[in-house]
Amino acid sequence: LSFDTEEMMHAVYSRAPMLSHTVLKASQTGANERFLSLLYPERKEVSMPDITTAGVTNGKGLRIARGDYTDYAAMHLSEAAVIIETESEPYSSDGGFVFVSVRPDDTARHFFFIDGTFVEKGLNTLVRTSNPVNLTADYRVIPDIGGYIQSEQETQVTVYDIDPQNV
Repeated sequence: LSFDTEEMMHAVYSRAPMLSHTVLKASQTGANERFLSLLYPERKEVSMPDITTAGVTNGKGLRIARGDYTDYAAMHLSEAAVIIETESEPYSSDGGFVFVSVRPDDTARHFFFIDGTFVEKGLNTLVRTSNPVNLTADYRVIPDIGGYIQSEQETQVTVYDIDPQNV
């Protein structure tokens, strides 16, 4: 594994000229390599969260602990569902990448998955789709739920245990 840096240019539409920032690049030569990289932007006046390895079955993941919530990011590494251990019930999904943000009472604040068909909390299904999709569900403003779905084909989406008036 090797690390390097590179200066990248980007536009800020309200300003000129172009600005630059340093990018950290990680590379490894191999036939079948996977990386879990996490960019977690934070304001200067806010202390950095506690980032540790998450308890994950069938994948690899990170646990990002904040004062008022905890985020979990996991990469799927097998045919079986990835299972993310939280303070109480685990979350599981067949997505290639899964992100779950959890409140101290272990209710979901936000979750998304890439190329998956379900998210479950313990034995309860939160969402299920008929085909693999990229899906985001946002529960940050209770009781409202927002989100988006990206699919390559017509897909049926079932969201469980919600009041349809709040979607």
